[in-house]
Amino acid sequence: MLLLAFEHLGEAKPFLDHFNAQKAHGIYFSDGTAIYVNYGKGGLSLALNIARLSEQLKPELCVLFGLAGNLSNLNIGEVVVVNKVKLLDSSLNPILNPIEINSIKGFKNVDCLSVLGNYAFGKNLSLFADCIDMESYFFGKALNTLNIKGFIVKLISDNNKWFSKETEFDYSNAIKVINLLKQIANNNLAEIFTSTSISDLNILISLKKLFEKKRYTFTMRQNVYKKIKINTAKNIKTPFKLKYVLCEKPLKIKCDKKIDDYISYFHNLKDKCALIYAKKKGEFLRKTPKSYTPNNTYGYSIIQSYNCVYDCSYCFLKGYFKTFNPVIFKNIKDYFDAIKKTIKDDKLRPLYFYLGTFSDPVALSIFDSSY
Repeated sequence: MLLLAFEHLGEAKPFLDHFNAQKAHGIYFSDGTAIYVNYGKGGLSLALNIARLSEQLKPELCVLFGLAGNLSNLNIGEVVVVNKVKLLDSSLNPILNPIEINSIKGFKNVDCLSVLGNYAFGKNLSLFADCIDMESYFFGKALNTLNIKGFIVKLISDNNKWFSKETEFDYSNAIKVINLLKQIANNNLAEIFTSTSISDLNILISLKKLFEKKRYTFTMRQNVYKKIKINTAKNIKTPFKLKYVLCEKPLKIKCDKKIDDYISYFHNLKDKCALIYAKKKGEFLRKTPKSYTPNNTYGYSIIQSYNCVYDCSYCFLKGYFKTFNPVIFKNIKDYFDAIKKTIKDDKLRPLYFYLGTFSDPVALSIFDSSY
């Protein structure tokens, strides 16, 4: 069964008509599909009811569909799949808690920002997401917390500048996506689909037949999924274009925005959109394994920056952090103090202190003369 959820009845109506769904006990039902409408009660209500219905109905897939405003370069009427969603509580600063959602190959997979409270215009939200709504984060939280297989599909409704309730949208492409997900759910293909992101039904069915014929165990299937992801991954190299500079408030550096703390911005920015200057706190040096330095020597890595401006496929930095934006720490004196203290406390000799474990300092030197 496919459990299809909507925040508003207006968003659900084209699908209720398409599936000729009939209402029973507060839920609309059609062949192989259950449709829940939250009637604008908000994200928290949506999450609670999705959790309840998932427990009752045991759907193969759970999908949220709705309208979303454009924050970047999406087109009005475009259908997108949300693969990362973040929450903006307009009473707080900044954005919190990114949640990873399943993606689908062949569709535009985007970041979405859900707003709790009033909309916050003029806050450079395009740095954090491609589209905006008020419920996706809570739906995604329910999926991840309860380990429910699911997706978020959005139709772009406006440019976050204007919106007319009389605007009519073409739902035909959205209905095609939901029909695909319905077939996947009702043919027991959800595990293969969510593990590979492959949207070709013929391939999914062939894999299912192979697993059944060979009697693949769960572990064996997971190994197949891993190989598929590796072999079908496309390394699309895009250059780093500096669009925005963020700087923590104690630092006197020219920037686009002063911030209190870099951490939540670092974890929530879209990839390759901003450079962050900050003050390092906590760990300045990290002791390295013996193999990092020449024989019979000892080393410490200086953690003065994160990430790199290049996009080399072989580099572990591509997947080490959840964001690809560089951070440069400017409290250099604290690093020298940490080095002096380590030389005094650590009696092993010779000692190496070096840069480059969590960033490429040569590449980042174009932004900062301290290198």
